[in-house]
Amino acid sequence: MERKHIPESEQRLLILYALDKIGPMTSLQLLQCMVEMDLMNYITLELQVSALEADGHLTRYAHPCGNLLDVTAEGRQTLGAFVKRIPQSRRRSVDDKKAHYAELFRLEQFSPADSFPLPDGRCCIRLRLMDKRASLMDVMLFVPTSRRMTFLHQRWHSCAQQAYETILLRLTQGYDPTAPMPPAPENALQHLDTEEWLLTLSDDQEHPAITLMLPLPEEAMARHAALQWQEVSPSLAQQLMEMLEGADIPGTRQEG
Repeated sequence: MERKHIPESEQRLLILYALDKIGPMTSLQLLQCMVEMDLMNYITLELQVSALEADGHLTRYAHPCGNLLDVTAEGRQTLGAFVKRIPQSRRRSVDDKKAHYAELFRLEQFSPADSFPLPDGRCCIRLRLMDKRASLMDVMLFVPTSRRMTFLHQRWHSCAQQAYETILLRLTQGYDPTAPMPPAPENALQHLDTEEWLLTLSDDQEHPAITLMLPLPEEAMARHAALQWQEVSPSLAQQLMEMLEGADIPGTRQEG
């Protein structure tokens, strides 16, 4: 079916309306919902987003998984004044899908996952957990291509919090804040601008099975975790893979 012509002014209001109802999105996420709701194509969307940014109605802000588009105060004022110019049927299309897209995009923004082949024939699986502006955890697993899995995003969304808690528990096990400051492996620890210490760890510099970047709130805790890493990293990599492989996949049927 051919998409009905939508006037430019209404296109811009639709973009503001979708962002206001669903929440901040990357350009790709905004395109996904506009195309799936049969409201706009790529070229039209790009043109209208650029115009809205130039008019001060949209802004972008940095997020670890990509710049997010959001409505400015001026944009919300414009939307409030002219929202009735969007036909009720199109507003209903957004309203009916807003909960679905809000949850989908929240998961994509706060627990992104990706995989890619490596020159040595293995596959790298990258798993991240974010808060609104920063990375809480960034882990890479290096596995044979035979263990590259389908539905990676859904699997990670299902077990990301459990994985984060497992990593924290295993790395901080036995930590005593009253004990003398332990030594730290070379180049494993970085003091961030905030009151945080960033751990950058690898089980093997030349041929890793797992790498981890993890901010922690105390230097002594970070040093303790760096020492624990040497002991737990081999089994931790396997534990994370088992979590992914056994994770629930909403809306799909796992292969037996």
